[in-house]
Amino acid sequence: MKLMQSRNVFHDEEIQEVLLQHKEAFGFSDIVDVNAMKREYEFYVALNCENELAGLGWIDTFYNEDGEVEAEVSLCVYKDESNKGTGTFILLEMEKLIVNSNVNIINSMIKRSNPNYDFVVEWFLKQGYQLILEEVGADTWLQKRI
Repeated sequence: MKLMQSRNVFHDEEIQEVLLQHKEAFGFSDIVDVNAMKREYEFYVALNCENELAGLGWIDTFYNEDGEVEAEVSLCVYKDESNKGTGTFILLEMEKLIVNSNVNIINSMIKRSNPNYDFVVEWFLKQGYQLILEEVGADTWLQKRI
């Protein structure tokens, strides 16, 4: 498996298909503007050994109120690639990219609308993230300091 930055339009239709499979998890409508997302975030695709889209992730960097740079990661896995370590691979590779950018605070926001909410929160906790904020009926904020 390999992770590469997606700057070209080669994968856009496949990316949109994967995103729409997870639209409730991210609060997307039935139309996802992949090009707009690529302009706003560092966008990556994971390709399996057959060079097919296995999943994707994106990174948003920002300054917190203390002036420190933080990153927020989001990812999703193509339905046929579930339970194969694809999500873990994407997350670990994005964490390496973030650390190499001299950022050591990584966040993930899990939307309550995600149909796999409990599983995803537990999965991030197993990846070393800590629960920062969880309120009944609200999204959950997880953070990892590297």
